[in-house]
Amino acid sequence: MHNIVVYTHNGVFAEEKILGQRLEIDCEISYPIEQKVIHDNLSETISYVDIYELIVKYAQEQSFNLIETLANKLADKILSEYSMIISVQLKVRKYGVPMAGAFDDIEIEVFKKQK
Repeated sequence: MHNIVVYTHNGVFAEEKILGQRLEIDCEISYPIEQKVIHDNLSETISYVDIYELIVKYAQEQSFNLIETLANKLADKILSEYSMIISVQLKVRKYGVPMAGAFDDIEIEVFKKQK
């Protein structure tokens, strides 16, 4: 999934925590569909809707200083909720970063594997 837009209250500065801000999240999941999905049945795979809802709810309900912390903890949450996932890669983009310079966004990326 690409460009999941969430409105959160994550950030170091008080304004970010009070006013909130828009983040975008990409989520890539590794799951052996070649071996697991053989009957064209949703019960054999992972619902995109469920993953999307987990990401949005978690990002909206949690408040961290760093988007790195948000990404790490969100990846852990996804892996703990879905044991069939082999790995998850998240990219989190933050716009309107309070620093001088001309750029579109700041993006961080985390990759975690199932334990």
